[in-house]
Amino acid sequence: MHNQLSNNHTGELAEVFRDVSSHLLVSGIIRDQLTTNLDVREEALKGLDFTGFTRILDIGCGFGFFTGGLAGRLSRKAEVTGIDLHEKYRKYYLATAEKAGIKGKFISEDISIINDFNERTYDLILCSYALYFFPEHIHHISRILKDHGLLVVITHSCPHMKELTYLVKEILASENFSYDSLLPYEMLINRFCDYNGNDVLSPFFRIVRRKEFRSEILFDRSDFGKFVEYFRFKIPFFIPSGKGNEKKLTDKILNTVKNLVDLEGCFHITKDDTIFVCSKPLNINKE
Repeated sequence: MHNQLSNNHTGELAEVFRDVSSHLLVSGIIRDQLTTNLDVREEALKGLDFTGFTRILDIGCGFGFFTGGLAGRLSRKAEVTGIDLHEKYRKYYLATAEKAGIKGKFISEDISIINDFNERTYDLILCSYALYFFPEHIHHISRILKDHGLLVVITHSCPHMKELTYLVKEILASENFSYDSLLPYEMLINRFCDYNGNDVLSPFFRIVRRKEFRSEILFDRSDFGKFVEYFRFKIPFFIPSGKGNEKKLTDKILNTVKNLVDLEGCFHITKDDTIFVCSKPLNINKE
């Protein structure tokens, strides 16, 4: 369907994260180039009461950065389970949980595994930068959350990475590159982002609270090599696949950014996020 990401394309973008070493490198680059010292996960967890919370689930856990933010916030009885499609994240996730002082478990499965979980099982469910891959499973996330529990979600605000997005679209247009009006990553995050998150969540939770998190990443002349690593990892999110001229477009994009950095001294990319904190799960029967 026009301007909607098919399940196949969603799967293709999820496969990008199978390259764990590159993902780890790019995560470090983003962290290093952020212009704020605040961590969005710390902001998401700030002020929340986890008293009595012992059963934790981190969906789309990756390296466990969100779980790591729970350090010092839970009792010693707490256990956390991370779910991720890619098995290679296991050692990283369990190491993060151990460092946070929490007993950890890792499940390498598709999100559909939660469909078989018992209802009202978890006190706290975390999900950062992943819910747009599977918004159709929110009713099951609600079902497995305890009545007193919390769901804490981090997602992107739109427009996202607007400076880089506009530049890419201008180059695609100059090369007469045919694509839908939205880039692959835009179609992905439009499934669950700042402007529709409340509407997507509110049918399944009585209370949905929202917080904005403003940030940007900055690349100056000495950081251009980092930008190259960052963008090469992100290529499938910006350039639609199957067209056969990916290398030419990538080279032109990188050269354009290099010229901008040489001319202006830096290239900044807006990276605003939105936090949703949900409570009071509703009893919704939906198969």
